[in-house]
Parts: sequence; structure tokens; C-alpha cells
Amino acid sequence: MTQFTDGQTVVNAAWLNGVDKAVNQSGTTAGAALISYTPPGTGAVATTVAAFLGAFHQYPSGYFFSQNGAFINRVNDRLFVGDATLMTGNSPGSGSWIDTYSNTFAAGNYYNTFAQAIGMSSVGAGVMGASQTATGTTGANAYGIVGIGIANNSLATFSWGGYFEGHRAPGATTSNAWCLELGIVNRDSVVDLDPYGPYSTAGATIGIQLNSGSGFPTGSGAGQMSGQANTSAAMVIQSNPTKHRRGIVFTSSALDSTNNEAMSFANGHKLQWYSAGSTPTSGVAGTNSSQTNAVTLSFNDTFGFQVNRALDGKGQFAVIPTANAVNFIYVTGAVTGAPPGLVAYGTDAAVDLTLATTGTAYVRFGSASHFSANGAVTTALTGIGPTGSHTTVQEWLTIKNSSGIIRYIPCF
Repeated sequence: MTQFTDGQTVVNAAWLNGVDKAVNQSGTTAGAALISYTPPGTGAVATTVAAFLGAFHQYPSGYFFSQNGAFINRVNDRLFVGDATLMTGNSPGSGSWIDTYSNTFAAGNYYNTFAQAIGMSSVGAGVMGASQTATGTTGANAYGIVGIGIANNSLATFSWGGYFEGHRAPGATTSNAWCLELGIVNRDSVVDLDPYGPYSTAGATIGIQLNSGSGFPTGSGAGQMSGQANTSAAMVIQSNPTKHRRGIVFTSSALDSTNNEAMSFANGHKLQWYSAGSTPTSGVAGTNSSQTNAVTLSFNDTFGFQVNRALDGKGQFAVIPTANAVNFIYVTGAVTGAPPGLVAYGTDAAVDLTLATTGTAYVRFGSASHFSANGAVTTALTGIGPTGSHTTVQEWLTIKNSSGIIRYIPCF
């Protein structure tokens, strides 16, 4: 066996050219042919093994699977690329700029200490993954990057399919930091989606999709996955330990003005609030099966708060805020046999209730039962009534006092 010493010239340009031809020639890529290859002379400039290994290039086989003739390259233990080659590979991690930065906070270098493969760069992206469907067949999907985390230990350990951190370091006054940016680009026609339009709708472009389950049907047969159950939550926003200034922010130009829907729900979905102890309290739900009785809520400059009919957008109810108000009305329901209430309330000792109309219109009572007919004796009115009124009672406005006793107000 040939033995080499440090710095010995073992490879020259002619030898490399020969190897290049051998690898690039159809039918001459077998390992044995390369091992037994004899370089043609030594007239070219010599080089060393270290210099030769400074650049690595392999010609493609034209295949993807090994049974078809693809090259399968295997790297064991750990792989450091780019700036990561400065790492010592020790525990804890040390040697590179990410180690220096991570060691400024407690247990900060956990990820780079236990990473199998690390790509680092001081310019651009440390690692990039890209894939396309142009050369695929029907059903062959493209994934730029795939991460899978499996929690298969009964101990108190955790698993993430992907984990990202974005840091804004002290002193980076004018710099922004993002943990993750997802940009979906559509260079064709727009395809609309609603809660009943599946993600597989042809032509759909979706920024982020949060699935529950593997995508395989539950079962033990071929193409199935057994033991699947519902998951806890699609998304959780929490402190760790600092807090978010805001939860979810839609920028002013983020939404298509066609409908301006920031969130879309299917029938029966609701917003739910909780108190401490996982107790559900207030909530907002929509259960309309059609637009006939559906309403929308609008906060606007004209009224403040307005309830509109969803079908035509026409206003049904409005609340106009009053500056420095201390008195207001509230509405309350009632049990069987008791009346619901529209109540004037406030800090004043006595609060009147105003019923006002627009222009020269009048307050109208909506039911004929509010009025009672005359009895056997007709009550006459002398000339003190308003112009156009009758001189005899026409009917009686029927009311109840606070004790529930019926009383009558004459109407002329």
C-alpha cells in the first residue's frame, strides 16, 4: 500500500483532468475504475491533497434512487458548513460567533451544541432548501424544507417539527428582527377560499396552513395511520417569559378590499373567553344557516356602533356614544311571568327615559292590545282638547303600574 507524508505532492493537474474525464464519461464511473486509474504523465503543475480537497464537485448520475444508479453520499457523526466550520464540536459548543453570542445568556448554546448538521453564514442564508414541480409527475409534490419531530419517549421530553428564534441584539437600534416570515406569491389568477373551500381547491395560494393529523385516514391498513386523535390547539400565543405588545396585527394594506375579511369562520364556530380555572365565560358565535336573519356589526364614524342586516347592509340598530356620559340604558331579560326591561340607569338619583322620533313623526304602539274600547258610558271632552281631536274618548291606552295593576289613559 502506498504511504503518503504531509506536504507530499501526490496529485497534479493532468491526473485531475484524467479523473474528470473518467467521472464524466458514460460507463466509466465505477469505483474500481477510478481507484486503478493511472495518471498520464506529470508535466502539469503539481498540487497537494489539501489543495485538491479545497473544492468538491461531483457530476450528477441523472437518477434519484440508488436502485436506478444514483450516487448516495453519506456523512456520519456531524456536518459543519460555512462559518460553522469554526466550531470545535465540543459540549458545550464553542469556537464560532454563534457560540460566542449564545453563551451570553443562560443555556443559550443548547441548539448549536446538539445539532447534527449546522450551516452558518455571515452573509445571506445559512441554509436554503428549494424544490419545484416542473419535472415531477402527477401527485409528486414539492417541499422546500421538511422537518419532523417525534415525541416517542415516556419521559418528560418534548418534540418540535421546527424551532426558530429571531434575536434583536442590544445596540441594534435601527435593525428589525423577525422569527419567521412566510411569503406566498401568486403569479396567476386569484382563487377565492372560504371556510367550506378546501385547501386542495385548484389554484389556491395559502400563506400558512395548520393541520391536525397526518393527512392519512385513521386505521391500520395500507396508507393509513392508527391511533390518531384530535390535537390540543392549532396555535398558541404565550409569554416566554416576555410578553407580546399585540397578539395578531393586520397591517392597513394587508387585505384585498373586495371583502376585507380578516378572519373567516364556518357556521357554529365561536370566539370564547375564559376566566382563571379554565372556566368559559363570554363568547361570540354565529349559527345562521342563511343570510335572512344574519347581521353584521359595524363600528363607524356616523353612529359609533351599528347593527346591519347582512343580506343588504341596511342598518337595524345603532348606539351613538356621548362624551362624559353618566346615565345610560340597559336591557334585561326576565323569567316566566315577569316583563323584560328597557331601563334608564346612571349615577343620577332620578334618570328619565327619552323616547324621541325624527321630524314630525309620533311614538307608535305596535300592538292593538295596548288599547281598550269604550265601555257602556261615553266620556265627553269639553273644548280643551287639541285642534283636530274628538270630543269623546275613542279608546283607552292600557298600561300597568309598577305593581302590575292595569290602568287606562283616555285617547280622544
